[in-house]
Amino acid sequence: MKLSKASAVVMSVSVVSAVFGLLRESVVAALFGTSLESDAYFFAFDLSARLPEFLVPAIAGALIPVYLRSKREEQDDRFTMSVINAYMLALIVFNLGLFLFSSGVVSVMGSGFETDQRALVVEMVRLISPALTLLGIAGMLRSLLNAEGRFLAAQISHVWLSIGIVAAGFWVAPRIGVGGLAAGVVAGALLQVGWTAFWLWKSGFRYHFVLDLRDDRFRRFTQLLLPGLVGGVLSYALPILDKFLASYLPAGGIATLSFASKPVALLSRIGINSIVVAALPVLTSKVLEEGPDSYRSTLGQTLRLSMFTILPMSVILVALRAPVIEILFQRGAFDAQAALETSATFAAAVLQLAPAGVAVVLSTAFNAVEDVKTPAYFGAGGNIVVKLAVAPPLMAALGTVGLALSTTIMYSISAVILMVLYRRKLPHLRLDGIAPSFTRSILASAVAWGATEIAVRSFDLGAIPTLVVGGVVGAVAFVAAAAAVRSPELSFIFLRTRRVLQRSGS
Repeated sequence: MKLSKASAVVMSVSVVSAVFGLLRESVVAALFGTSLESDAYFFAFDLSARLPEFLVPAIAGALIPVYLRSKREEQDDRFTMSVINAYMLALIVFNLGLFLFSSGVVSVMGSGFETDQRALVVEMVRLISPALTLLGIAGMLRSLLNAEGRFLAAQISHVWLSIGIVAAGFWVAPRIGVGGLAAGVVAGALLQVGWTAFWLWKSGFRYHFVLDLRDDRFRRFTQLLLPGLVGGVLSYALPILDKFLASYLPAGGIATLSFASKPVALLSRIGINSIVVAALPVLTSKVLEEGPDSYRSTLGQTLRLSMFTILPMSVILVALRAPVIEILFQRGAFDAQAALETSATFAAAVLQLAPAGVAVVLSTAFNAVEDVKTPAYFGAGGNIVVKLAVAPPLMAALGTVGLALSTTIMYSISAVILMVLYRRKLPHLRLDGIAPSFTRSILASAVAWGATEIAVRSFDLGAIPTLVVGGVVGAVAFVAAAAAVRSPELSFIFLRTRRVLQRSGS
């Protein structure tokens, strides 16, 4: 499957997942607003349920190249089963430790909480903790589905977590409080495991317990995994660090940061993760089967299109920050003041999408050629260093806005570092034409931002009309500016769109 087609499949399904994700956050906002309860929920969710989210890229980066090579050579499934079982056992052990020592973990990672706040957070961590193992297993199975090219079945599995939380928000949480949301998280995680296991079974997989740690393929997997695992853990530390710092803010600070970050995370899943999920197996196959020219061409096109599509969307959303947050969250316990604070934080957070897209795509490019150390040590490791340096002073000056802005700065520096390292470490796969393309995208995006700001300030139409009018004005301005600077990405998109329409017409 071509990368463009695979990305389109993943992106389409991710849009559905994003709709459910926004619905789930809207339910949480309406029930608890920016309060101590929502602080406790988001802190516990990030500590427990989000860990697999950061482990899966490391697992996939090590698993998929070895798995595809093994399948190409028609070897048995001992390697695959050994990886599944070893990962599952490791998750269970870690999960048990988190449950037993949750009080100490929260005391350290949430040291800014008052005593009564800390007790609620500990309770929520224990209630949500089973989701860690379940979501980890689902992530592993999803990686195998992606390797098999079953992108649709793999990505739609994300919906089940949102369904579980939304159902709990409607029927359980109103009766028993915020703990009801934890039940929804665990139920959604169970549904994810069942869904991914079913589709793997449909692909011909039959589970059996094998744990052959001496298998040569398993050893190669662990060699590739360890640096990526370090990178995954460091990446996981970033939202935990944000929550740790935000625990020193007044009650509701964690919730404000979380609500502002949720639309950004969902856009990232649609615009960035969709590309990366498809890119890893496709780029790996090109290295193995088609050679460096095909790999270089595909990667260059992916980077240029990522910047061309993600950057204008980001800056237009900065101008539309107020109506976006009002439409998504302002109801029930989430009042106008909460919306004002969240929209400012959202504006700072959404700017991270473009540099994050470049950084993540480059990390995937390294993984595809079985270099997992560079993105782990220089990407994720560098992120921690930058975050620790810039987040505390920015938070002290700007609160949650400063925390969100520190992430944008972090990804911008990471993208530059990884690009420099790519050119030095992989000169035979050197990319051409990236800088001029990025410059054209930045110029056209600046025009789009200015046009959208003028449109928003000129009309007082209400949240939904403002969002529609501002979005249309910004999109038209971007296309016009991109045409003026002769952006080849615009021509490419128009050409592909016309071909798709011609095929559908015929």
